[in-house]
Amino acid sequence: MGKIDDFFNKMADSLKSTGQDLTTIDVITATGSLSQLIDSESSKTPSVKKITDILKDLSAETDGGPLKGELKIVCLTHIDFDQDTVQYVGEGVTSSSDLYLLHQKSVETAIKTRNEMINFIAAFLTK
Repeated sequence: MGKIDDFFNKMADSLKSTGQDLTTIDVITATGSLSQLIDSESSKTPSVKKITDILKDLSAETDGGPLKGELKIVCLTHIDFDQDTVQYVGEGVTSSSDLYLLHQKSVETAIKTRNEMINFIAAFLTK
């Protein structure tokens, strides 16, 4: 029974995570410098690291960690499914700055993509 319970617990966790991914949007626009973005230890073909891994590496308090650099968050947007929104715009960033405009375009694209994905899933489930 342990293996079956583990399977269903993992499935429930996966569905919960997927549901959260589908219902929230997080867009972060940052500047800075990073070194060692290529992760060649985990596979023979180097791949670009996920942003969550980059942030973990940067916040790790270890000497000689896997990633060196500094990120400055310029803009941040978090949108819940019910449209509760948190926005952060860095000091000195104006509505006409290139980074702000890039961030706004990224938010628009993320909203459109999420809505299309939800519509696709709804259409699939109702067939």
